[in-house]
Amino acid sequence: MNFAIEPIDISIEPIYADIVPIAGEIVSASLSLHPAVLVISNIIIGIGLFFMIMGAIGIFRFDDFYKRILLAAKVDTVGMITLVIGLGVRHGAMGDVFFTLKLVFIVVIILILNPLVAHVMARSAYASGYKLTGTIQEADDVGAEDETDLSKSIM
Repeated sequence: MNFAIEPIDISIEPIYADIVPIAGEIVSASLSLHPAVLVISNIIIGIGLFFMIMGAIGIFRFDDFYKRILLAAKVDTVGMITLVIGLGVRHGAMGDVFFTLKLVFIVVIILILNPLVAHVMARSAYASGYKLTGTIQEADDVGAEDETDLSKSIM
């Protein structure tokens, strides 16, 4: 039995022939940027990814639906805007103004829709009878009991 592996001829089909030069131009354009611009844009993109990862971890740490949806709305908004700003720095430095304008449009849409969707979800959960846990009233009652205990211990 012959178990020799025969080489496979991998060639670009004519369908993909137009895509390869474009990808090569994109890679060469990003490599021709000033190294400081690449470092700054990578740092900004990393900060955005950090916000989103910490937000995903934070969602599991909260026990209430309303706390989770508040955290998800805030972290998604901040993380996505930071990512888009990092991409805007990178592509704006390449002189791609049209792409940067599209990113500005995306930021405006995120700023409008993300809080709106979070509010609608929280309001529909409240309207359907989903109960709040750990409300401010319960926290104030606990604090009032603690103050009375402190006043008795001082006297």
